[in-house]
Amino acid sequence: MTLINDRWLRRLSQSPKARLRMFCLPYAGSGTAQYRPWARLLPPDIELYAVCLPGREERINDRPGEHLEPLAVSLAQALQPLLDRPFVLYGHSLGGLLGFELAHTLRRTVGVEPARLIVSGRGSPERQSAPAIGHLPDDQFVAALTQRYGGIPQAVLNEPELMALFLPVLRADFRMLETYKYPERDPLSCPITAVGGTQDSMVPPEAIHGWRAHTTGEMGAHFVDGAHFFIQTHQARFIELLSAELRRTPKSAGL
Repeated sequence: MTLINDRWLRRLSQSPKARLRMFCLPYAGSGTAQYRPWARLLPPDIELYAVCLPGREERINDRPGEHLEPLAVSLAQALQPLLDRPFVLYGHSLGGLLGFELAHTLRRTVGVEPARLIVSGRGSPERQSAPAIGHLPDDQFVAALTQRYGGIPQAVLNEPELMALFLPVLRADFRMLETYKYPERDPLSCPITAVGGTQDSMVPPEAIHGWRAHTTGEMGAHFVDGAHFFIQTHQARFIELLSAELRRTPKSAGL
């Protein structure tokens, strides 16, 4: 029986004969909840996991990470018991960047790559797309987030107690983005799928196509209607595209 590190991982679907395991990484300020509906929407031969980072949900008392590389190292250790089966890494925005670093960390420490890396709402890693807003006072920080991303639920904005819980994680996540420095390395060998929003002003098409330089394998660029959070506003189309990419992912790791 495979042991799951339940501090880091939530298993959202289980299949003893799953063809692939898929690990979903959160975008800034988010947790595992947005991936729970995907368990009934993705192909049944995909065993779905959501990653729970420090500082959110059941780990709300853990200090959030402020630097991406050590977080990738810790996460790689947590995933190791589940790497006995081909796997896919997926992340949106910050999650896409974390997935990229995690893929490199797994190659370096375990000698294995994902069967596919899938990123959405994030340009290639050498592009710095995060504004320096983590230092702003609360009201200016929230205003900048709302104007640029529009991703904070109104229910949270209207509740000071919820915002008090939400803001430290958001600030830490943006510090992670703002302090990230792309370390030049040999490209991955696994296929990369990059998905952008047609109205996402923060991630232009050339930034999505920029992922081509980061793999010696296949790279596919796709675009879905919508702004930065097209995975929510146009979920049906995105899940259709994601399912197609998973179906054509080979049952083999990148190394």
